[in-house]
Amino acid sequence: MPDIREIEDLKLVSAPSDSQRGRIRRIEVTRDMIAVFFENEPGKIFVFSNGPSKEILELHSVLELPCNGPGEVSFAWSPSNPLLGVVSSSGHAHVWTLSTQKKCESILLHRFHGSTDFQHVAFSKDGSMIVIVSGTEVLIVEQREGKWKQTKPSMEFSSSDYVSSIAIHPSNCAVALTSTIRKSVVIVGIPGVRMDTQNQLRVAPSAEEEECDHLNPNILQEIPTGPIQDRAHAISVCWSPYGEILAFASSDNYLTVWNVATRSIENFALDDFFVIRGISFLTDSHVVVGGSDGSKLVVVDIDDGVLFETASAGGGGSNTCMSISTENGPIVYRPKSASEIGRWELIF
Repeated sequence: MPDIREIEDLKLVSAPSDSQRGRIRRIEVTRDMIAVFFENEPGKIFVFSNGPSKEILELHSVLELPCNGPGEVSFAWSPSNPLLGVVSSSGHAHVWTLSTQKKCESILLHRFHGSTDFQHVAFSKDGSMIVIVSGTEVLIVEQREGKWKQTKPSMEFSSSDYVSSIAIHPSNCAVALTSTIRKSVVIVGIPGVRMDTQNQLRVAPSAEEEECDHLNPNILQEIPTGPIQDRAHAISVCWSPYGEILAFASSDNYLTVWNVATRSIENFALDDFFVIRGISFLTDSHVVVGGSDGSKLVVVDIDDGVLFETASAGGGGSNTCMSISTENGPIVYRPKSASEIGRWELIF
């Protein structure tokens, strides 16, 4: 069974004082940098230099978001370049290049019909694609002629929804998203990409389901959350490294695992006192779960169908965000305070 070992905390320096910035609401980690969004600094993203041997992180850049108010903000690193995609509920959609020089480039969006209430952004596993999701549609962005621009028609999945989490299939052919309205995980296909894989993800409706909403041609699959769908909504979703398994967590504290090949679904019930906030695959068969209890992390071995490997994750800190890095072995990052980020390594 795996174990979790706490390693040195990271200290953030050259940033505003704790009283000014408030708690950390979101972090995203790469090998070389950590992007941090503070509660009391809604117009800025702070980027700190990171590294496998560093324990004190110097401030690299402060990214100024639009002065008209950024609204709710989502951001994600490219896995292959020092690029940070940033979107917001007020229509902000940019890619920041963070190398020796800082550069901000607007994402060119011109083929969508819904609002600019952008809720999430993510880079594909190979870094070639950006996915932006609003409450109504999925937008695909790629680099063409040196610019990041929308390259495919928008894929509508709802008339109005709140999406708490998205995950791009490793083959770039589909996006899984958590639908609050539908209380399900919806898999949206990307036109023209790996249609063979999309056919594996697709489910053909039965005759009784002809009027169902999921007959929307953009939707390949819809999976209800937890064993009692009406009781919960999905809050976090992720694909396994090769896209063979989809895992998602629901608000009634179930971790659900869907096997693409067998179409089988398995539900794992977590302790009622540990409210799930986020999940991520560490390996093909291990899912890490972060929750409302800041003193615990849970690892689920889904291959053995055995339950949880639980370990202390330190006390205090933010209960709502974590980030995973696999570049130096699976390492979980969770804020402990406004100036301190804890790290835990998975040991096999």
